[in-house]
Amino acid sequence: MSRKLLSMLLVILLITTAVPFTAVADVNVPTSIGAPEHFGVGHYYGDSVYFTLSAPEELRTYTENKAEDNPDNHTLTVNFQIDYKIDGGNWHYSADWDSPDTPPENQKGNLYFTFSNGEYYYDSERWSMSSIFPEDDSLVAFKEGGYEYLKSHSITFRARFAETFDDEYVISPWSKEFVFSDNVKADYNKLINNAPVLKSAEIVKQGYEPYFIIDTDRLNGDIQDLNAMSSNSMRTEVWMRNSGDNDFKLVTTEWFAELYNIRASDYFDSSKQSYDEESFEIKLRYALDLREYKQSGYVGNSNSVMIYSPFSNVISHNMPTWSKASDWATPELKKADDTGLIPDILSGADMTKPITREEFAELAVTLYENTTNNSAVAHSPNPFIDTNNPEILKAFKLEITKGTSNTTFEPNVLINREQCATMLFRALKAISPSEDFSIAGVKDFLDQNYISDWAVESVKYMNKIGIISGDTQGNFMPKATTTVHQAQGYGMATREQAIAMSLRSYEKFK
Repeated sequence: MSRKLLSMLLVILLITTAVPFTAVADVNVPTSIGAPEHFGVGHYYGDSVYFTLSAPEELRTYTENKAEDNPDNHTLTVNFQIDYKIDGGNWHYSADWDSPDTPPENQKGNLYFTFSNGEYYYDSERWSMSSIFPEDDSLVAFKEGGYEYLKSHSITFRARFAETFDDEYVISPWSKEFVFSDNVKADYNKLINNAPVLKSAEIVKQGYEPYFIIDTDRLNGDIQDLNAMSSNSMRTEVWMRNSGDNDFKLVTTEWFAELYNIRASDYFDSSKQSYDEESFEIKLRYALDLREYKQSGYVGNSNSVMIYSPFSNVISHNMPTWSKASDWATPELKKADDTGLIPDILSGADMTKPITREEFAELAVTLYENTTNNSAVAHSPNPFIDTNNPEILKAFKLEITKGTSNTTFEPNVLINREQCATMLFRALKAISPSEDFSIAGVKDFLDQNYISDWAVESVKYMNKIGIISGDTQGNFMPKATTTVHQAQGYGMATREQAIAMSLRSYEKFK
């Protein structure tokens, strides 16, 4: 509401002082303007409709330059014109509209949008069609019938900017036409299938309050189209996870924008002078209640009918890339994270849980690429019918891992300690083929007879160089050998153990 109030005050000031749009010193004014982008119309009541559009590149750049030249002047208010035709009839435009002195009285300085640097490069306002075109009897039926009128008729709209810059009247081309009818419905599920892109998220103190400053990339065009046709009803959900939280939580829902300034006192101690040590992760997604898009057919539903975009990327501040870890493992996990040895598949994972074949394959490929500074190549063609993960196919080509059959990999199967040692041993051979991998003189483990023949060399070599060890009694615990052991998870390799071994290997072979 404050943004709209500011827009109204700015326009009233312009009208009452009768001063044409004045350029800011040292900022080049536009001599031409592109057509309004992402133009759409939504119904309110009677013949009152919402017009929504986005700034073309010229107006976006001018708004940014104004704000850079004068940070206190960060908004731009621009006049525009609306044209329409009913059921494929004639447009109402005439050449009189091309002069600042002769457009229809109600389109002269009364229709305007305001853009805000860094935050909003679109705007949405509501007008009654009969107030813009008071002499047009063809609008009577629309005013009386409201949305029902649009079930048997269509109104096609277009918009263009018409603004004076430094005494020069500049008119843009017309926007793309928007056909407004109950029978014309967009594929809203396809349009919303575009995630926000986070550029940064930080917490700063403004006055006595901490605020999250969340900056995103430019709004996706499909999302802007959906917002325009649903009367500026798109919202942005902000999800956050603090240190110690297993899951993200929805903390607030904001208006659709590119920059968000959110009070953070509910989440952090507002008495702090610095928030550099705070830990948090933030992600966003778009949300739309389909009742706001009347063509969806959900109007009148008493319950919300929500659709959502995919989540954005995650911005993390002082947060570990795991949800749970043992105390002994945390130092090595932090070091592995800083070194880039934890693959994306393990981001946010419980590190105390056993590792899968797929996870370890990705871990081993990450170790190979970080140690050699070479990019691994995926095996082609894919021999497996149960995975198309390129990281698995890289591990397969490097001979770090094999399939469980000629055509299956079984990515979700857990691996035990001897399998883990073997796959890591193969990764080291791929990293440094000329290395001496001899195990001569290495003592047997007390439970050596339980180690599979194919794993003995790997287990003993990894023990020789200090990558893997047994228990204090000298047992390796290679795998579960009884049903009791199986039930207890005996001999399974945990994620944190695997990452620790990967880090130690990296430090030995880098």
